[in-house]
Amino acid sequence: MTRALLDPALAARVAAVSADVAARAVDPGRIAAGVAALGGQSAFAEVVRWRPMSLAFGDAGAAVLCAALDAADPAAGWDRAGHRFLSAAVTAFADPDGSLSLFLGGTGVLAAATLLSRGGTRYAGLRGQLASALLPTLGRVAPTAGADQSGYDVVQGLSGWTAALLLDPGTPAGVLTTFGDALARLGPEFPHPGLAHGASGPLAALALLDSRVPGSRTAVRALADRVAEADFANAGWCAGSAGAARALWLAGRALDDVRLRARAQELALLDTGHRTPAFCHGMAGALLVSALFWWDTGDERHRAHAARLCTRLLDAYEPDTVFGFRDVEPDGSTVDNPGILVGAAGIALVLTALTAPRPPAWPRLFLLA
Repeated sequence: MTRALLDPALAARVAAVSADVAARAVDPGRIAAGVAALGGQSAFAEVVRWRPMSLAFGDAGAAVLCAALDAADPAAGWDRAGHRFLSAAVTAFADPDGSLSLFLGGTGVLAAATLLSRGGTRYAGLRGQLASALLPTLGRVAPTAGADQSGYDVVQGLSGWTAALLLDPGTPAGVLTTFGDALARLGPEFPHPGLAHGASGPLAALALLDSRVPGSRTAVRALADRVAEADFANAGWCAGSAGAARALWLAGRALDDVRLRARAQELALLDTGHRTPAFCHGMAGALLVSALFWWDTGDERHRAHAARLCTRLLDAYEPDTVFGFRDVEPDGSTVDNPGILVGAAGIALVLTALTAPRPPAWPRLFLLA
């Protein structure tokens, strides 16, 4: 029998902190207080401002956290809280100028509805309406989305759209084929190897598409070789070794390549230290990657690495702050952010996952599984 990821004492700490931070991150009053404070705390106030449609900094992201909490405890009423956040995101989706972005726009709203649907048993009508509104546009623009490399990225572009649609096994194969064909035209000469905006995003998307839409293995190989040879300055999800490690792991699985899987595990174990506890480029994202490798491999090295990162993350817990965790920006400023990407909701998602009996569904949003 595989050992639990965390020892009992550490698991108990995680359970207590995750329950507290999750409750704070979906509390409307605390969200309002955090959002009001952002302007005076963050040098990136316009970027991290609250938007109802946003997975990264908005109601759609809060709905995703509620979906994860509902999956962990279906009797606790998190589905009702998630419905309220999803309703706000859907109302904003009616904006004709809305973005298609996974983390800021319409595909993120669809992803939130899918994750809240309890395996497709709920929100059938809403999910159908959202898909009907999005899929024709996505199918039309996908072939030209990569006119510049930003069109392929996870946050705004094609890789992120793929992540959202792969959450639903009912997504039409034709749409996924269109996405795969567009992604496969990407060459290996990406200037950056990271996952959020670099070569690892399309690599992970293509590797995941391989099980549904085979035929892109030449592109997977070229991108994987590019990422495998890269050096990384940090161990984060967005631009560092942690995100790239999962992309290489998925590619190694698709190609049945032992070398790529070994390189992926090597990258996953890098630890350059993290300035912030947040998901995007901090401890929480790297911790989730370690947990996913443990679940995939049972390799004790990943379990030990996850325990180190988890202890470090819990040491950053500040119960006297608005959300229990604060993002730390490059200039050292601390920010009370309720969001998923660089805020408390993302940390709560990861902590909630650590004590689950199996990997959750939501890491696909970040192209990690």
